[in-house]
Amino acid sequence: MERLLRDFVLNDRRLSENDDVVISVGHPIEPHYCCSNPRYVRRMDELWAKPLPSGNRPVYSRGWSITPIPTLISMEVRIGHEPTREEIAAVRLILLLLDRYSDADGGWGHSVALQEVARFLSSAREQVGLTVSDVAEHLGLTTDTFGRLEEGAVHPHKRVLYKWCVAVGVICRAQKPLVRVVSLSPYLLELLKKSPEELRNLSAEQFENFVAERLQSMGYDVTFTGAIHSRDGGIDLLAARRAGLGSYLIGAQIKHHHNTATKTSRDSVDRLLSWRNSSFKFGLLVTNTAFTRDAMWVAGLEVNRPFLRLRDFFDLKRWLEDRFNDPMEFREFPDEIELAPGVRIKVPRPRFSRE
Repeated sequence: MERLLRDFVLNDRRLSENDDVVISVGHPIEPHYCCSNPRYVRRMDELWAKPLPSGNRPVYSRGWSITPIPTLISMEVRIGHEPTREEIAAVRLILLLLDRYSDADGGWGHSVALQEVARFLSSAREQVGLTVSDVAEHLGLTTDTFGRLEEGAVHPHKRVLYKWCVAVGVICRAQKPLVRVVSLSPYLLELLKKSPEELRNLSAEQFENFVAERLQSMGYDVTFTGAIHSRDGGIDLLAARRAGLGSYLIGAQIKHHHNTATKTSRDSVDRLLSWRNSSFKFGLLVTNTAFTRDAMWVAGLEVNRPFLRLRDFFDLKRWLEDRFNDPMEFREFPDEIELAPGVRIKVPRPRFSRE
């Protein structure tokens, strides 16, 4: 339970790193409420208490109790702002997960609780753009078996439930950025070169490896930020170019879609833009399909254009042909810059290789 409270993600931050939210768990002596089921007693207050003064800002406090026999659990949440509907739903999920992990029998006892958890995790999966088959593969389950879990038809084992939460980004294990060996077989690379459309059939991890391998072929040193599907601030891998004064760091976000009609939306662009004015010289967003119009519009704004690099299926086809110095790779370069009022200088164009 300690690990759950530490690693649960609320508002894109782990609870252990979120000073605005404090959750305390206790074991009350007496049940708060009794019902006809002697094994399972619960109370969930529906209203938050009035703001309580705390320093210079109000604190919204709410208490829950959920009491399976023989374990008694109560939880108090204090948030330094008026909680949103999404935050309330997330806190309810924490309580249900705590209940699940405190129960030696490994069951919720109420199908309503099981279905509530399944709905929340299903919504989380859709928000991060994963398919049912993506998560099923991550859990080592068949699509049909995972489909029954997501419908709330069966109780997941505790280990499966934890991995499920990790897969959809509800839980993010604490970890330092790690280097993962880029693994893309020559056979698979050759297949993709012959049939780029096969990119859609890759798994999320295979697609990340593909992008990393292509960046390495361009001369970058690549580091992965962590486990696939974890919430890592929107950055999936780092690419470093060490070339004396020309050294720089790229933060890359990778979006894979099995359905070629699915486009990467503006939300992904906005999330990557949060890294502007950071250690990253450029923010790279790669998708195997295309971008929505509003995503392209945001990326094309003058204030965003120097930082963002959006690359879609047609760019990946060019990467598969090893055309890394194609003029299209420099399309974000300005034609000229203004050094002083009325003084405009043309920017030297890169010398393109025609090999």
